[in-house]
Amino acid sequence: MSSTRETASRKQKSGINLSITNILIMIIGIILAVGMIYTTHSTNVTYHSMIRDTDFYILSQQTAGQMKDLTGSSLEAARSFLNSGNPGQAHAVSGQLQSVNSALDQFQLVDKPIRDVYLEDSIHAFRELSDIIRYALRLHADTLDVPLNAYPEWIQSARISEADAAKSPEGKQETARASLFSSSVTTLLSRINVGVDDSHRFISGALDQRNGANAEKMFRLLLSQKIMIYLFLFCAAFALLLNMFLIIRPIQKSISRLDSRKELPVRGSYEMRHLARVYNDVLQDNKAKNEALSYSASHDALTGLYNRAAYDKHYRQHAGGQTGVVILDVDHFKTFNDEYGHDVGDKVLKRVATSMRKHFRASDHISRIGGDEFCVIMQNVSNADLDTLKSKISMMNQDLGTMEADIPPVSVCAGIALWDRNDPGPDLFKDADTALLRCKRERVRNCEIHGITA
Repeated sequence: MSSTRETASRKQKSGINLSITNILIMIIGIILAVGMIYTTHSTNVTYHSMIRDTDFYILSQQTAGQMKDLTGSSLEAARSFLNSGNPGQAHAVSGQLQSVNSALDQFQLVDKPIRDVYLEDSIHAFRELSDIIRYALRLHADTLDVPLNAYPEWIQSARISEADAAKSPEGKQETARASLFSSSVTTLLSRINVGVDDSHRFISGALDQRNGANAEKMFRLLLSQKIMIYLFLFCAAFALLLNMFLIIRPIQKSISRLDSRKELPVRGSYEMRHLARVYNDVLQDNKAKNEALSYSASHDALTGLYNRAAYDKHYRQHAGGQTGVVILDVDHFKTFNDEYGHDVGDKVLKRVATSMRKHFRASDHISRIGGDEFCVIMQNVSNADLDTLKSKISMMNQDLGTMEADIPPVSVCAGIALWDRNDPGPDLFKDADTALLRCKRERVRNCEIHGITA
């Protein structure tokens, strides 16, 4: 016997634990997915790095070439201006040098993946040479008959030293000519040309090296991504087969019991136990929903009171006993609805329902039978309770006659018919309705009793 129990226990524990297996597969899948996202991101970053390096190479070569080409021509134009005094040449020099300076300013703002010391030195040399040319043009312009404001602002804004300002026109011209033909200008021009050539070689070599490293990195990333895709597909296929044999087939064997809409016994593997619990919960949930539907079928959606169907059923069951019926409605409700709107009208109906619950007994059957008309079916009441009933209607009107939030004051009128009424008609409800019509017609009291005329 002991051996049989041990064998049964081993059978229960044998096999694959589907939950743990799926968790492991999911963890592996997440790791692979994260790896693929990482490699994709890294590939994208590397690709954009190569694009950025190439864009920088093109921009640096264009900037350096423009600086080299315009420097020499600007210097020659500036020297010609010293000889001819033609303002047009000064304008040409100003336009060229300012164009280069503007391009260099934009270049300095660019994020540089490679530091080019050669181009940096050329730019410094160009800035120095540009200042020398500007100063010489300004100095020479002072010696001519052309007004200073006829020259570009770039030349006008150059400041002349006090020593040079005190010189004669011939001295200023000599100083300007000496500065443009000095050895320092030749040295600066050489630094620009040599620096630009060295920059071309340096940037080209550095870019080739960086692109080679990036290309190798992209190859490794793409290879890793391909391997992870294959592993991910393998895990997906394995999980599909695992679930096919360990979930779908066991469910197929339970179809007949599911078709009978009976609760499943909580037994077997962990997964089947969980399935049984979920199925049983669904049955209980359906039961609760059916109860909720039953409540909706017997209650008014707006006020929460019983509806007309519930009233009819209750009235048929209790109309023959010691029963009383109170029918009431809201005075001038249609006019009120037209003036304030249906949303406020709905709030009024809810307020009336709340007041009825407050002043009538918990055992009384309170219902909304249509529009602004309400009905109360009471048990164990008689003519001896008329004063109490009148008091309930009065207290309701006291409650409703005060302003509450955004709900204006209203009043109700009621018709009451009791089982022991005087001059009874064939039906309690009709007698109560007749009393209500009399109350609304005469407008003397807020409550009329069937069989009582005063």
